[in-house]
Amino acid sequence: MLGLPKKTNPAKEEVKRLYESLKELVPGSDDYQKAVEAIEKIRGQKKRIDWTPIIVAGIGLTQIILILKHEELRVIASKALGFVVRGRV
Repeated sequence: MLGLPKKTNPAKEEVKRLYESLKELVPGSDDYQKAVEAIEKIRGQKKRIDWTPIIVAGIGLTQIILILKHEELRVIASKALGFVVRGRV
């Protein structure tokens, strides 16, 4: 795409490198076991998403929608948006 460099995943690159080194090692040796354990450790890691800002934003949008729907039925004399939770990231 437009000559943009591809994003490389360091974990995948490390796994590839470890697989290549496994070809040269003798199965059952200590170095072989260390390489296999390193591959298992890298593959066991997962990216975790911090859901806190997403939840705060969702609650804030829900509050705004509820206030707007309430204004359709009844007049709100005060500034109702002062009650909305503001996310601080």
